[in-house]
This record gives sequence, C-alpha cells and structure tokens, in this order.
Amino acid sequence: ISSVRFEGGGRPLGDSPLDVPATIAALADAGYTGLIRAGAPPLLGEDDEWNPKGAANDLGYLRAVIQSLG
Repeated sequence: ISSVRFEGGGRPLGDSPLDVPATIAALADAGYTGLIRAGAPPLLGEDDEWNPKGAANDLGYLRAVIQSLG
C-alpha cells in the first residue's frame, strides 16, 4: 500500500462514522509509511464549488490526528 485516502461520506472527517485516529494508529503500528490524504471534501457553509473550507477542515483534522500520535 502506497497511499491511504480517507472519505467522510459527505461529512467532515471528524464527524464521519470512521474512527480516523484509531485507523491511523493501526496503520502506524503496522509500520505503514506511505501517504495519508483526505478524499473529496464535504461542502461546508457557504463554500463554493471547489469546497476550500471543507478541504481545509479535513486536512487540518488529519494533520492534528497525525501530530497527536507523535
């Protein structure tokens, strides 16, 4: 596996049913060193068609999770 993409199913990653922190911890425990990225961002508030707010939210969430695992 060279990359993992997390999808929130139309919801922000922190609100999705997927336990992202546990999944990333399991990947780290298994020795995974590939890329981790967010999938298609959800539409947040008054976002435009590029969904920059949704993308920023999901990227920030993934970054915080990875940093918290040290």
